[in-house]
Amino acid sequence: MRKKIKNKRKRPLILNIEYVLFLAMAKIIDVSSLKFCYFVAKITGTIIYFLDIKHRKRTIRNILHAGMAENRCTAARLARKNFIHFGMIFAEIFKFRSIITPQNIGQHVSVSGSEKGIRYAFGDEKSPSRQVIVVTAHFGNWEIAGPCFTSLSKRPMLSVMRKLDNYKIGRHLEKMREGFEHTVQDKKGALKLLLRAMKAGQNLCVVSDQHASTGEGSETVFFGHPARSHTSPGALYLRTGLPLVIVALVRKDENFNFEFIVEDVIEPPTTDDRENDIKNITQLYTSAIERMIRKYPEQWIWAHRRWLDLDRKKK
Repeated sequence: MRKKIKNKRKRPLILNIEYVLFLAMAKIIDVSSLKFCYFVAKITGTIIYFLDIKHRKRTIRNILHAGMAENRCTAARLARKNFIHFGMIFAEIFKFRSIITPQNIGQHVSVSGSEKGIRYAFGDEKSPSRQVIVVTAHFGNWEIAGPCFTSLSKRPMLSVMRKLDNYKIGRHLEKMREGFEHTVQDKKGALKLLLRAMKAGQNLCVVSDQHASTGEGSETVFFGHPARSHTSPGALYLRTGLPLVIVALVRKDENFNFEFIVEDVIEPPTTDDRENDIKNITQLYTSAIERMIRKYPEQWIWAHRRWLDLDRKKK
């Protein structure tokens, strides 16, 4: 009993310490040059790589499981780059507003990939962008991807994201994710708001690359292994009729230049078998995310417990 009480009292203290450190780092980044921020991010990412034994081992194991490295030594090098990547994301979040605006975004963000996907998502000289369901991942810099997407597509968007465990940091990040006609909603009770946004002509965005519970997901193949992926993109497609476009914002260099990589549009014909239709769409978008990750493997969150044949139960 005493142990339980101690843990309950300790958690708010940990949350507050994390929040204070978060604000301190944010202030340092805000007053520092981009070059210095990236330098510190690389050092910090490297230090965390060596100190966080649990996530380092899991990252290396997952890279090997996915077949993205031939041996442990190669996997370790990729894992280290992965930790550094997340340090750089942190710096970019706080530098974003001072560097990118709706007016100069074309100087910092480019687009590549499927011609049809690009035309649907961002439009072209002949026609404006179409209303779509954007499916993305914890890949590249997803934290600044929303405002960048709305600026280039010239269409408002509502994104559904899971709240952080530290709600104080979460509230702070939520304010930074929004703007440029991009709004964020917690996934709990989000369906009504998504449908309202759809009727208002907005794009809908879902981050769908992590493990899904039995009630929320369908079994898929991801990097050649069984994984359970969220069915919400497929359910939204059947509910709204809006096509799915799979996109991610990846870092191109250390001068704050990024690129949206766009996969082909997913809009398969529907049948009378709703469950099978959703399962098919879930596999299609999961495979598209895998293809993107293979191009920039250091920019995906490898530490997540993603596979059913590794450390998840199928039932």
